[in-house]
Amino acid sequence: MCGRYSLSYADLGAVVAALDAIIDSAAAELYRPRYNIAPSNAVVIARPRVNRVALVPGVWGIRRDERFIVNARSENAAKRFPAAYERGRCVVPADGFYEWTGEAKERRPIWFHAEDGAPLLMAGLLDEGDTPTFAVLTAPARPPVADIHDRMPVLLTHVGALTWLLRSPPGRIPAEEVPLVGRPVSPRANATVNDDPACLEPLAAGESGKKQLSLF
Repeated sequence: MCGRYSLSYADLGAVVAALDAIIDSAAAELYRPRYNIAPSNAVVIARPRVNRVALVPGVWGIRRDERFIVNARSENAAKRFPAAYERGRCVVPADGFYEWTGEAKERRPIWFHAEDGAPLLMAGLLDEGDTPTFAVLTAPARPPVADIHDRMPVLLTHVGALTWLLRSPPGRIPAEEVPLVGRPVSPRANATVNDDPACLEPLAAGESGKKQLSLF
């Protein structure tokens, strides 16, 4: 799954370049570096706009009846969310995402990111509204994520992201091979109230993740 991620660039230039995107004025106003993005947060996402890709605001988490959908399995997304799969595809830009390891009382965050610092382009689905809400699509995990969790976000290359956004997708979107590295980071990331550069600091010698993980 993906229950927390970061987008900590000083500005959106790297994301614009990765997607050949334009920036909606509301997205430009909303954006600030984020180090610990959690469900229900308002963030910048990418969606189609007249044969272009536009960066716009979106809120993480789709509400359906009494459910709050943060992630959706890519294997059955086309059948489970047919309208969104056909007309509500989006890309969620990140510079890394978190998974946790260890026992319940000593959860330790691992931050997975591209070795060169390039943006990660996560496939997502939109639910329309005054402010669109979205869920991140997931797929079976690959190394190094598979060492600690069985699911991970569907990551796309530049070409794959543009295909997902601007063309009719296949019945099942394939997760692409996007090389990742992971590093243990400060347990400060365990709590969603913490959203600052210290969340991404490497785990200090002797430091543990004894604070309880809080996803929401």
